[in-house]
Amino acid sequence: MAPAIAPAADRHVPAIAALIERGFARYVAPDTTERGQSIFRAVASGESIGRRLLTGDVGLVALRGERVVGFLEMTRRDHIILLFVEPALHRRGIARHLLRAVLPYRRGTTITVNAAPGAIAAYRALGFAPLGAMETKDGITFLPMALSVPR
Repeated sequence: MAPAIAPAADRHVPAIAALIERGFARYVAPDTTERGQSIFRAVASGESIGRRLLTGDVGLVALRGERVVGFLEMTRRDHIILLFVEPALHRRGIARHLLRAVLPYRRGTTITVNAAPGAIAAYRALGFAPLGAMETKDGITFLPMALSVPR
């Protein structure tokens, strides 16, 4: 059953932050330095997410009933900064539904992401291709990737 996709609202922010923390702790933190973890958690805090959504980022939630099971945030520059799915629900198409739903909000023909090592295969499955080599900045390791999307 496909999840319902909706714009992220203030009432979703606490659940979004909790979802991200569960995924981060399990899949991203092991490849991230202590400094990187601190920086990531500041970016992924409910307060930071709420502020960015008020200033132009697009945030979409995947819902099963009222439960937030996925979240995607894309900047005005067509860059995905957060894409997380409830760990127990991986490989069920939730990220694909979120990605399809965000396409009408893009401004150009390319969407970019800095994929954590554990997420590279998932982004490849969504059609993203590497833009270069693995990088580490501020203790966070990632692979820059892009998805070409015709208008």
